[in-house]
Amino acid sequence: MSVYNDVLESVKTMIVDIGVYADPVSGSLPPNNGISLTIGAGAPRMADLAKGSAYELVLALNGKHINQETVSDALGIVHTKLTQRKSYPSDPRYEITDIETVGVPSLIDREDDGMWLYGSSLRVKFHLLPPIQGG
Repeated sequence: MSVYNDVLESVKTMIVDIGVYADPVSGSLPPNNGISLTIGAGAPRMADLAKGSAYELVLALNGKHINQETVSDALGIVHTKLTQRKSYPSDPRYEITDIETVGVPSLIDREDDGMWLYGSSLRVKFHLLPPIQGG
């Protein structure tokens, strides 16, 4: 799996741990009464460092619910909890260093079936770690 998908999965796990009304699914459109998370459009930003590379990846976090307050509050809670964390996950290939709000949760549409659709975006900063050399 690509490091981008690994970072996406780490963020999904952090959202599950927060415990809002639904666990996120992969993709841009959430199911009814659900939440979705996907890699946003555009190329990741990158800078070379002596120890590895620093990347920024934008993720789209969307939610849909029959109750407007439920979906709006849940996405707001996710943004607050993720951006205020003191530590983030890592593995041998990458280390998440920060998460920022790029776009606050906002109303996209009220669908014909009465579902409220909200969208937002997060910027995930992480280091791509160099492989361990020798032995």
